[in-house]
Amino acid sequence: MKAIFKLTSVALALCLTVPAMAVTTIGKAPSNGSIGNFGSPDTRTYGQVFTAPITGKITKFTFWLNGAVGTITGAVGTWNGGSSYATGAGSPTLLAKTAEQASAIGAKSFNLAGNEVAGQLYVAYISTFDTSAAAGTTRMALGTASPDLAHFVWNNTSNPDNNGSWNYFANFGNARFAATFGAVPEPATGRS
Repeated sequence: MKAIFKLTSVALALCLTVPAMAVTTIGKAPSNGSIGNFGSPDTRTYGQVFTAPITGKITKFTFWLNGAVGTITGAVGTWNGGSSYATGAGSPTLLAKTAEQASAIGAKSFNLAGNEVAGQLYVAYISTFDTSAAAGTTRMALGTASPDLAHFVWNNTSNPDNNGSWNYFANFGNARFAATFGAVPEPATGRS
């Protein structure tokens, strides 16, 4: 019995020395209209530029669609175009990309594991480019202002990844967008 108590006490002490992973969410904007047309043969890639709120991993991001367009991919990259419309078009440097997923009406979420640095600009985007079942178009929901969101962007080229032909939607604000980040926990010291 003493051995079980000691083992339980040691396990409990170890659990208490490992800090829980902090989670931060940005965006969560309510709907504020919509924009089209997203999908083939029209605009194949829409994205949202944002400022990373913490240093850590983006674990999930979500866009809202008003209809299905076959399959889509989601990706996140660093953004070199500044945080205001006046700076001109920017481009992403790809950090992480998802496998194809079927689209549907409403929230469409993508799970990733990109590493972001607090205060730097990134872009999360969805695309029908080069997917196996991209057909038709739909509208994407727009959102209201958020301090973490910079601007809504689009790309009509053959491949949006690591591409310099992105443009701003200067008059449309932000996409209806949300992203969740998990801080990287500090390693446990084993001391109490």
